[in-house]
Amino acid sequence: MRTVLVLALLAPLIGCPGPAADDSGTTQDGWLPDTSLGTFFSLARVHRLEITLDSQAWDSLLDDPHGYVHGDIVLDGAAYDDVGVRLKGGAGSFVPLDGDYPEISGDGNGNPGKTAFILNLDKYVDGQEHLGLEKLTMNNLVQDDSCIHETTGYALFREGGAPAPRVAYTDLSLNGEGRGLFLLVEAQDNSLFLDDWYGSDQGNLYEGEYGTDLRSEHAEAFDQDNGDDESRDDIRAAAALLDQAEQAGGDEGYAMMRELIDMDEYLAFAATEIYLGHWDGYSPSMNNYKVHHHPDSGRWTFLPWGTDQLFEEQFEPYGGVMMELGPTWRGGRVHELCFASPACRGALHEAFLQVLERVERMDLAGLSHEAQALVEDRALAESTAHGDPAITREAWEQVDHYMAERPGQLHAWLGCLVGELVDHDEDGWDGCTEDPDDREPEIGP
Repeated sequence: MRTVLVLALLAPLIGCPGPAADDSGTTQDGWLPDTSLGTFFSLARVHRLEITLDSQAWDSLLDDPHGYVHGDIVLDGAAYDDVGVRLKGGAGSFVPLDGDYPEISGDGNGNPGKTAFILNLDKYVDGQEHLGLEKLTMNNLVQDDSCIHETTGYALFREGGAPAPRVAYTDLSLNGEGRGLFLLVEAQDNSLFLDDWYGSDQGNLYEGEYGTDLRSEHAEAFDQDNGDDESRDDIRAAAALLDQAEQAGGDEGYAMMRELIDMDEYLAFAATEIYLGHWDGYSPSMNNYKVHHHPDSGRWTFLPWGTDQLFEEQFEPYGGVMMELGPTWRGGRVHELCFASPACRGALHEAFLQVLERVERMDLAGLSHEAQALVEDRALAESTAHGDPAITREAWEQVDHYMAERPGQLHAWLGCLVGELVDHDEDGWDGCTEDPDDREPEIGP
């Protein structure tokens, strides 16, 4: 049985009741109601979500898309009144309520009405939840022509012990108008998520904006998702210790980082990012990530986010294993400090091998096919109506091709991490440290 589909977070049904069931246990429209998050977040079916906004809320979201307004929702027949509703998305994925976003038209999933939402059920009604969830995120899939990147990617993160959300698919309608297929993502600041991964929902959880890292000058730029202490003093303290680790350098700096950060979890997180081609993540680009500061242990962990642009070959020529450090470095400082330590590079080497083993063990390709089968008819219908279905089919083929080729790409360069000589073009120059193009023997240092 695939463990990623049964990461059971069994919880009693809290808050508003679900749809009425008859004596057989089915709802009036023939559906079996979900009674746990393990069944809710699965590939068993596509959910149904209806959002209703009045004219005042609509106008307010046009003026201030990221400010909460009052709205009503119905999720799989369960009605929730007075829910906090706001829009979601940044550069590349934001679609306003009026759909005025021509950049996505003609794409594989270029439905101009795909406004992404965040729903906060207890924003205005204390204790209102769905299966224990206070908050839900609706991703619009406009940057993922396959519609399966996040489903597949987050599953691999979770399998490796990185705190990643679970997902499900939903048909979404807004004020009675169908808006297409969306991905329903478990918000990581839900109390149940934090309790399950950390044993407490009290720790500070931050989302890093693009270019934001654990540096003192970046402290105020983090978006705080959870935690009562809003001073950002914990970020500044972590940054100061990383400054000391940077000054110490090498294995001594790595030992200092291990006191501050759960480095085993980080290395699993980073190796998974790079295996998946998450070029817009923390380790390669300092983007699309969250960090959690545990209130008891004081240690930090990294959480993946924004994994809609995966399975693309963005890490030439080293497949993401080795990266050019120094003035041109654009990735996270934790990853940079790791490369300065032979011990950390060795641990990263092992983390890559473990990721490759997990991919096989959990049959990640099979999981991607299950997700594709669930959404295929909807995705093709949507791209036929609003874009090009050939792009959607090509996106599925790209996922298969990527996963078939990725192990070989990584193994070609893993030796660099443990000091082996890599010379693919056999020109006598080390491709890890000397040769600028180890595929062309005519090109040397």
